[in-house]
Amino acid sequence: MTNKMLPQLSERLQTVADMVTEGRTVADIGTDHGFVPIYLIGTGKASRVIAMDVRSGPLDRAKSHVIEYNYETQIECRLSDGMEKLLPGEAQTITCAGMGGPLMQKIIEKGNPRELGITEMILQPQSDIVQFRMYLRDNDYEIVDEQLILEEGKYYMPMKIRVNCGKADTDKCEDVDKLTKSTQNDDIINGDILNSPSDAYSEGVKILVESIGISVDEAMRACYRFGPVNIRNKSEALYSLLCHDKKVCEGILPKLSKEEHADRYNEVSNELSDITNVLKLF
Repeated sequence: MTNKMLPQLSERLQTVADMVTEGRTVADIGTDHGFVPIYLIGTGKASRVIAMDVRSGPLDRAKSHVIEYNYETQIECRLSDGMEKLLPGEAQTITCAGMGGPLMQKIIEKGNPRELGITEMILQPQSDIVQFRMYLRDNDYEIVDEQLILEEGKYYMPMKIRVNCGKADTDKCEDVDKLTKSTQNDDIINGDILNSPSDAYSEGVKILVESIGISVDEAMRACYRFGPVNIRNKSEALYSLLCHDKKVCEGILPKLSKEEHADRYNEVSNELSDITNVLKLF
C-alpha cells in the first residue's frame, strides 16, 4: 500500500467509478493511464481489477502508475483487444469509457459478457448513443442508472447496465432474478411497453405519455435519444442539454430544403420534436 494521494479523476470518469457496485472484481477495458483501476482499489470499491488495453503504450503507462501506488497484487495490466484476453469468471463488472458507440458495441459483441460471467457493465459511449441504446435494449442489456455530465463544454452519458440473460441463454442462467427480468423484457421488446413490468424504458415512456400526451413511439424515441433515467430524473444538466440542442436544431432547420435534403431535414425535425417534447416536463 501507499500513502500517495489517489489520482484526480475527471467528472465523467469519477461517475463511471462511482457506478461500480462495491466489492466487485472489475475489468477496465481501454484503461489508458490506469487511473480508474487505481481509484477503485485505493478506495476499496473493487477487490481486484484487470486493466486492459489494446495498445502497449498506454498499458505501459498504466503499469508504471500501478507500480507507483504499489498495487501490483490487486491490479493486473493485460494487453487485450477488448475482452479478448479476459477469461470466464475473472470479472463480475466491466468498465469501458471514452470510445465511440460502434466500437463499444463491437467490443461487447466479440466479448460476449454473458459467457464470461459479467453481470454489470459501466459504459460511457462517446458517439452514436441512440443506436447504442437500441443495441443494448435489443440484446437484453438493461439500463439501471445513468447520469448526464457536462465536462469542458461536452455532454457525456455514463450508464450502468445490468446483464440479463438473453433469450438464447436462459438455460445457462443460475440467477432466478435474472430469469424473471429476462421474461419481463419480452413485453418491452414486443412493443407492449405501457403494460410491461417496470424498467427504465417503460418508466420513461409512461412519464412522457402520461405527462404530455405524446405517442408511445415518440416517447420511446425521446428515451433512446436522452436516456430514460435522465428523463425520469429531470436534472439541470438535461435541461441545459435540451436548451443547447434546441438552439442548434433551430439554426440548422431553416437552411435545409425538404426536397433536396429530405433525410437530413427529417432527422433534424425529429430531433427538434424530441427536444420540445422533453422540455415540456420542466
